[in-house]
Amino acid sequence: MRLVVSHLGATTSGDTTVAFMPRDSKIPPGKAPGFLFIRGLHDVPVRWTSDNSVEIILPKRKS
Repeated sequence: MRLVVSHLGATTSGDTTVAFMPRDSKIPPGKAPGFLFIRGLHDVPVRWTSDNSVEIILPKRKS
């Protein structure tokens, strides 16, 4: 598996999504079913911390 961060919204203001995808997937990253959706375009660092755990650093909320 791999983690994919995509920026969506060619016709909207844009959103950020994170998805798991099989390494050999033919699905384009922006079309993968996501499990985390964030309004707006953000840099979202993700990394595997073990074989079955990931770390996702969410953007700070604007006041």
